[in-house]
Amino acid sequence: MKKVSILVIIMLVLILLCGCSLVKRIKNGSDKEVKRTEVYMLPNCDHHLTMIFNELLKNFVCRDDIYINLKDIKGRERGSFAMDKHIYMESLEINGISTALNEVFYFEPKDFGASVRPFRLTQVKRDCKVYEFEYGKKDITSDSVALTIRYTINPLDDFDFCKISKGSFKLNGNYVWFPNNLADSVNVNLEVITSASYTVMMNNKLLPFVSNSSYLKIYQAVIKDNFKPLTLIGEKRR
Repeated sequence: MKKVSILVIIMLVLILLCGCSLVKRIKNGSDKEVKRTEVYMLPNCDHHLTMIFNELLKNFVCRDDIYINLKDIKGRERGSFAMDKHIYMESLEINGISTALNEVFYFEPKDFGASVRPFRLTQVKRDCKVYEFEYGKKDITSDSVALTIRYTINPLDDFDFCKISKGSFKLNGNYVWFPNNLADSVNVNLEVITSASYTVMMNNKLLPFVSNSSYLKIYQAVIKDNFKPLTLIGEKRR
């Protein structure tokens, strides 16, 4: 049963990563690098985040599906979000098309406008990277934009952001482990997929789950505050 469970997890990981390409990062600084004077963060929109805990490779494979109304980004050609600097960004797709994802450097609080509180940037400058992309709205025929962000969270032996050991894992809630727009009101609909032998807690409260088979559990939660500390802990039944 253990081998079957691991195989199912690996298949899910492959499906989640299917079609992804390496992220292209362009620094903003030298001859072809431009310092941004305005950084437009993602608008307030719902996220649908799937996180698969890969017990064999000891990491999390993540996919965040975000749906944005065009009216909420009127006049904006670019969008941005913040993520912890230790997270490995895999790819970004807009309406199913791979899109370049660039890292923004040398930003100041004034570059974010009134929608971002200055004290939020203290944590961002210390712990995060800010990524920017182009919406490519000229090629969009519907009234909405679908973003898919794929990334991997790997354990770090010398840092407390992510810890994975035999039979357990922990994501420290003091760090940003999902795409963040630096506001407080974005809903993140979270699904955490593990083998059936794991129990998962968020801030010491057991998460509800639905079980698709005897091999997997899908834990569910809704995150309502982007900067409220959220610690995710998984433990394997002994």
